[in-house]
Amino acid sequence: LYANAEILDAKFTRGPQEGNTPQYAPKTIARAGLIYSKETKMKIALMGTFVGSHYADDGNTDRFEVPSYTVFDLTADY
Repeated sequence: LYANAEILDAKFTRGPQEGNTPQYAPKTIARAGLIYSKETKMKIALMGTFVGSHYADDGNTDRFEVPSYTVFDLTADY
């Protein structure tokens, strides 16, 4: 079992974007998954990444808001 969490509080402190969140800086990113291995011959992992909503511009314009999303990855090695 694997889990990891990142909590980010990024804000501009000076300049024309003061108080805004920088682009591509979500408040939360979490990763979790299952990893199974049998000796050194086989390894299977199912991992999920959960990203909170964020902006694709420094002005935090609503039209550039990126909604939260989840990505799963299944990997197998033999």
